[in-house]
Amino acid sequence: MASHIVMNKRMANILDEVYETRNNADKDRKEMHAAALIIQSCWRGAMARKKVQFVNYNATMIAKLWRGHSSRRAFKEILKMNVLRMKKAFYDRTATKIQKTWRGFYSRKYVFDYYKRKDYLLDVERKNSIVRQELLSIQQKQLQEREKEENEKYMQKLQYLARKYHFLVSTEAIPGIFNAPFKPYPDHFEMLLRNSKPLEHPKPEGPRTSTVVPLPPLGPKIQVSPQGPFRSAEDVLKQRYRPFNPSLRVQTSYFALEEAREMMKAEEWVGRVNDDVFIPVSKPAQPYDPLMHTQTPYPPNGALPYGTKYFRVEEPAKHVTPQRFRTLVPPVPQFDKLNQTYSQGEV
Repeated sequence: MASHIVMNKRMANILDEVYETRNNADKDRKEMHAAALIIQSCWRGAMARKKVQFVNYNATMIAKLWRGHSSRRAFKEILKMNVLRMKKAFYDRTATKIQKTWRGFYSRKYVFDYYKRKDYLLDVERKNSIVRQELLSIQQKQLQEREKEENEKYMQKLQYLARKYHFLVSTEAIPGIFNAPFKPYPDHFEMLLRNSKPLEHPKPEGPRTSTVVPLPPLGPKIQVSPQGPFRSAEDVLKQRYRPFNPSLRVQTSYFALEEAREMMKAEEWVGRVNDDVFIPVSKPAQPYDPLMHTQTPYPPNGALPYGTKYFRVEEPAKHVTPQRFRTLVPPVPQFDKLNQTYSQGEV
């Protein structure tokens, strides 16, 4: 009962308190809403940044671990290849040393054995002496046979000359040319003339007849036509006596180009007004500045004068002939058909 009385006393004040509290709440609602938004945005930003930081950290760790793993694997491969290369180089050096030792031992014992080589050289020397003696004996025999053949040929030639010029032998009345009176004894060819017989010329058997065959008469026409698949006599005569008709290449002189140039120079000189060469004055004379890549400090006679003198200087004093070198004229195939009677082609 007492509580109910107390509650009734307070009922009048509750409505005022509720109304006042509601008014205060309406007044602070906007500020509280703005404060709540700020708190939420700060909290959400902090959480997002923390999440991004966490994700970046995890990505960095994953990349670091993967790169370390990849680098260690690549390093292991490189290390493995280097180790294999070092092993191969070591094995090669070892094999080379073994081969060198074995080849040296084999060559010293079997190939370049001093005593065997000495015996071999002595055998070669003995064999060479034997072969040289045999070759000398063969050479002497060949020289003797050659001298014998030459002497026989010379004596045969002397016998033939003595028989041919037997009319030059001396007589009791007139001495010959090989028996000069101012010599104490006659020449040996005189003795050959005395001991040889003159040549005998063969005499013809039977009456002598003339062997000259008369030539067939030449005329514009041939009376008898040849038998067989030949051309007519008029065509043959026309082909035989046709005039020489050389081509333009044959008719042209070899020096036609030089002659034409000389003629053009002469005509130009006749029509020329001034003989002096035109020299422009607008371009000043500049000395040649030699470049670095056109000089050389090497001999002969120091640096070569590239760009300052003619590189290919001709020395006419050393030429074999003063005439200019000319190539040979190529052969003309039409000349092969010249004077061919039965040729159907024309020159």
